This record gives sequence, C-alpha cells and structure tokens, in this order.
Amino acid sequence: MKNLFLLQREERLSQNNIEAADSLRKYGTGIQPHYWDDLNKDNDVLIIVGEKDEKFVKIGDNMNKQLKNSCLHIFKECGHNVHLENKEAFVKVCHEFLSEGKE
Repeated sequence: MKNLFLLQREERLSQNNIEAADSLRKYGTGIQPHYWDDLNKDNDVLIIVGEKDEKFVKIGDNMNKQLKNSCLHIFKECGHNVHLENKEAFVKVCHEFLSEGKE
C-alpha cells in the first residue's frame, strides 16, 4: 500500500491549478475569520504542530500561552502534515490526550 503522504501528493498534483488556487483564496487559513477571542478557555486543548512548520509552531505556542488548559505537542522531524508524516505517533498522542486528558 502506498504511503499516505505520497497519495496526498498525487491527489494534489492531479488538481486543476486554477481551481486549487481559487479554493485557497476563498477558504484558506489566511481568509478565515479570527476566533481567538471566542475560544473556550476552560476546555482541555491539544495543540499539534510539526517542528518544520515554523509558522504553525509560532501559532501553536501563542495559543498554548493564551489557553488555560492546553498542551502543545511539537512533533520532531515533521512539517504541516503531522498525521501523514508520523501517523503512529500522532495517533498515540491523541489517544493518550483523550484517554487521560494529557499528552
């Protein structure tokens, strides 16, 4: 079976360039509303980022500082697609967090 990361890459390469760009302009994170002030600061929150994704490491660190009950987990040697780049570790961290309320 092919690696999920390779399958995602193939799928993205098969997309229509104009439609993919249009989708990012309309629905990408840069256009989404800002909800920082609306985050429920009483819920337990697991923040997951890959160490190679510097933009989201900074965002995750900022979120972790603002939320009362958060846990930031930075996956080593991963970029933006942690769930594809290190599936086993991703599942383990999520399972532990959901089972124990910790990372």
